[in-house]
Amino acid sequence: MTKEVAERVTESNKFLDWFKKSDKNRNFWGLTSIACGILFYTIIIIYSKRLVRCLTLHKGGRTVTIETYRVLGLQNVTQVPISEVSAMQSRKKAKVYLPLKVKNRSFYYLLDMNGQFHNKAIFDYSA
Repeated sequence: MTKEVAERVTESNKFLDWFKKSDKNRNFWGLTSIACGILFYTIIIIYSKRLVRCLTLHKGGRTVTIETYRVLGLQNVTQVPISEVSAMQSRKKAKVYLPLKVKNRSFYYLLDMNGQFHNKAIFDYSA
C-alpha cells in the first residue's frame, strides 16, 4: 500500500472506532433516522390529501365533488354543497395552486393551475 492509501484507511478507522465506542451517538442517529422517516411519511400523506385531482360541478349547480389523491394510487372522493366551498383567490391571481376552503375542514384543498378548466366562466362564477 502507498502512504496515501494507508492514511485514508487509518482516518476512516478512527471514525468507525469513535462511532462504535459511542453507544449514545449510535442510538441518537438511529432514533433520528426513524423520526425523520416518520415525519417525511406524514408530510407526504397530508400533502396528498390536500392536492385536488378532479373538481366536478354536478347538474343543478348545488353540489361539488372533490377527488384527492391518496398513497398507493387510491382516491378520496368528497361531495359537498357548493355553498360550503370558496376559493381564497381568483383564478387569474393564482400562479401555481388555487387554495379552496371547505367549511368545517381544518385545511385548504390545493387545485393545480396547470390542469384543465373546461368551462372557465362557470368555475369563476361558482367558486
